[in-house]
Amino acid sequence: MVSLNTDFASYTDWVGKSYLLLSDNYVAQGDLFNARAALKSLISNFPKEDVKNQARNRLQKLDEADRRKVELIQADTVDNER
Repeated sequence: MVSLNTDFASYTDWVGKSYLLLSDNYVAQGDLFNARAALKSLISNFPKEDVKNQARNRLQKLDEADRRKVELIQADTVDNER
């Protein structure tokens, strides 16, 4: 990824999109920690607001999916305690 930043620095949009794609790949592999890290890095450091917004939206979707998963686990746990 370092070479991506240096070799393609003049193609800002494509660098941002490559990091978004990287986060998508992490999600597909079940590596949510690194997916979140890539998205948070974009949100904190990337100069283009449209890419930051896409990263925010994807991060929000990951957070919502986690909340739903926790709610399902809690509901299942509550049902088992009866």
